Amino acid sequence: MGQQCADVVFQQQFQQLAQQYPQFKFDVFYTQQAPADARLNTEYLHLIKNLQQSTVYVCGPSGFVATAEQLFENAKQLKSEAFSLSPIKSDDTGFVNVTLTKSNKVIAIPKGQAILVGLEQQNVKPEHGCRMGICNKCACNKVQGATQNLVNGQENAEPNNLLRICVNTAQTDLVIDI
Repeated sequence: MGQQCADVVFQQQFQQLAQQYPQFKFDVFYTQQAPADARLNTEYLHLIKNLQQSTVYVCGPSGFVATAEQLFENAKQLKSEAFSLSPIKSDDTGFVNVTLTKSNKVIAIPKGQAILVGLEQQNVKPEHGCRMGICNKCACNKVQGATQNLVNGQENAEPNNLLRICVNTAQTDLVIDI
């Protein structure tokens, strides 16, 4: 918070509204720039005085919007819009399709195992190193889809995130930059 970014849509208009109307508050949090603001969590609840009488507007990726909807459920009104689909997860059996953007291929791999192993079984040989998630040689951009880290169990459904394919399993169909 407090940084300036040319990518903030309607920033000038929101700042004008905040100056014109004392009850209007506009905050932008930069979670993918250095230094990074914290991701949306319960600590942000204190920023809204009198939440039960406030209208909260939220726009962002589906995971962010889902978190905001839970955090601000006690707001008088909550208006939200997600600009990515929420992946629908099923069980850990079966197959998922992985779209490889650089090689323009779609590969079916089994759920429940490392994405790297699944790709290798389909004769796709991505760059990799340690196979433990440490060296980051296998890391690529996950354009969309849901994954689960096999080491710590953490799930990630956010688009455009760094994905270490050696220690993550696909939970839904994926699009990755390989």
